[in-house]
Amino acid sequence: MKNKRKRFPALLVAAGVLTASATSMTSSAGTAVRDASGDGQIYLNDAITTNFYLAGMYNPSSVKSFDFDGNGIISAMDSMKIQHYLVGNIDESKLPAPVGKDSNPTATTRTYMRHDCSSDPASYSEYSLTVDPYDNTVSNTGISTYNYPGIMGDNDMVKDDDTAVVLMSAYNDGEIMGEGSAFIVNDHIIATAAHCIYDYENDTFYKSYYVELKDSNNITKRVKAKYVDICKDFSTCGNKYNNNHIKYDYALMYVEEDLSEYGAFQMGVALNSYAYEHGEVTVSGFPIPIYYPDEYKDAPLHIQLKSSGNLTRSNNTNVFYDADVGTGHSGGPVYATEEFTINSQTSPKRYSSKTVIAINVGIYPKDLENIGLKITPDILKFYNKNPNIEY
Repeated sequence: MKNKRKRFPALLVAAGVLTASATSMTSSAGTAVRDASGDGQIYLNDAITTNFYLAGMYNPSSVKSFDFDGNGIISAMDSMKIQHYLVGNIDESKLPAPVGKDSNPTATTRTYMRHDCSSDPASYSEYSLTVDPYDNTVSNTGISTYNYPGIMGDNDMVKDDDTAVVLMSAYNDGEIMGEGSAFIVNDHIIATAAHCIYDYENDTFYKSYYVELKDSNNITKRVKAKYVDICKDFSTCGNKYNNNHIKYDYALMYVEEDLSEYGAFQMGVALNSYAYEHGEVTVSGFPIPIYYPDEYKDAPLHIQLKSSGNLTRSNNTNVFYDADVGTGHSGGPVYATEEFTINSQTSPKRYSSKTVIAINVGIYPKDLENIGLKITPDILKFYNKNPNIEY
């Protein structure tokens, strides 16, 4: 069975509510600094609006206004910092300058395909999700396959023990068809790449899917997915490599078991400025042994390895980075580590978050960059605010 195992190849492509009274914050120009709600002031409303954005409830017109701390990533950390600002834990002078309008708000709709692994014969269904427009530039008073090496120079991968990163596998009639990486985003939901879920060479789903979980005591558990969902546009790719592979290479696996003991990743949105500044990212997953660093060459299968690097560039759908990955890393998280410390009356309090900004999907051989599918409002809604999922 070991010899039959293969990893899915990488694609080759050309927060709590505060009860304290809120104060307002405006700039000398009369425009609030990083004002998410668009009412000209910083209130608790802005923290709530940011959380709604991260849940995939709408597309804002001024994306940068949601980046309260100006670090180039919109995440739950921004919402937390707004709340700390309101109670005086953040000095206004340390905040970034105001931002103006970026683009017009637009609604987006995507159709998804669901493969029910629990039915016999297999059943398929479709549903659509729409992310509504939201204009926060005006006052709003209410909340409305190919195996190319992915190693850049020396192999910098090291062992990882994050239990929210999991190994996934696909089967047809009991035969393993491939393995990839995935990560937990909810007590029952696991995110991965669509090319690990959908057999685009044969234009069909695999018959069944499993995830392998490992808790903090190194105890392994194998769980079968009840259903898997992909964006329908990905299924139109056929066996050709085109832009749909890049734009729609994301999927979810739903399991009935409670995954809360394994932890979960939060998702955030990386602005292009994070790439311009070559922001640091980490990629984690389960590469095949040929990609193991020398010290692990004699180790068994299924070692979880991570590597850190920097973003090299970004566009509307993808980020590119020089962090090392290998075949088998597909579907794993690409995350930034955000940290925040406040000085309380007793002792400093430190917050840290691993914010997933992309799903690792492949390698771009022209410039020897590895590639991730950026988290966007459509993807946020798919995972976090999907009415077709039993959260």
